[in-house]
Amino acid sequence: LAALIEKEQEKWLAAENPEYWLEPTNSGLFTLASRDVKGMYYFHSNWNPQLEAVEFANYYYDMTCGNYIVLGFGLGYHCEALVNMDEDICINIYENDLSVVVQAMMANNLGWLWNNENVNIIYDNDFSTMSKELSKTDVEDKVFVIHHPSLRHIKNSEIRAKLEHIFIRDSGIRNQRALMESNFNSNIRNKTDVIDVLKERFDGKHGIIVAAGPSLDNNVEQL
Repeated sequence: LAALIEKEQEKWLAAENPEYWLEPTNSGLFTLASRDVKGMYYFHSNWNPQLEAVEFANYYYDMTCGNYIVLGFGLGYHCEALVNMDEDICINIYENDLSVVVQAMMANNLGWLWNNENVNIIYDNDFSTMSKELSKTDVEDKVFVIHHPSLRHIKNSEIRAKLEHIFIRDSGIRNQRALMESNFNSNIRNKTDVIDVLKERFDGKHGIIVAAGPSLDNNVEQL
């Protein structure tokens, strides 16, 4: 890996129009910039990438899981934030472009990565190695983390589209889970009694339980 990174660094230094470049942010740290057919984009906040990374880590961190599969390295801020959340978790980071790793090495001190045996960065140009890890039977014990800006620099449109679909589905589930947990906590705080008190009153009778789900509007007249 070291030899490959050195080769990528030499190629980047010789390029007149590099694919990736570092830009300073308002916080004094660097962000990573690139361009595609849609225009220029950033891998991290151009205001405060560390603050953004902490929010990212809070979004994905699960205290019940000890293993994380992270797609996309960028400059490493989001990965470092995950490490700081829990020193006992194990993280495998998959990156398909060595030029990105070169930029990270030039921008930041990656001691949190090189000196931590629980964190690995894996060069995976077609994400085949990551796919094998995700297909293992113990995948339920792992959290799959997608760094969304990193999807944009994936050259293979088929792979990128599949990962975009996974990201959208996962985001929807996570956002819905937060709402459900909030509703549950509110119900627990405001409950007046448990449902057992109704058991004798409805013994032997038929009943309909109505919840405010999305299908309720279609079933009101039937009810």
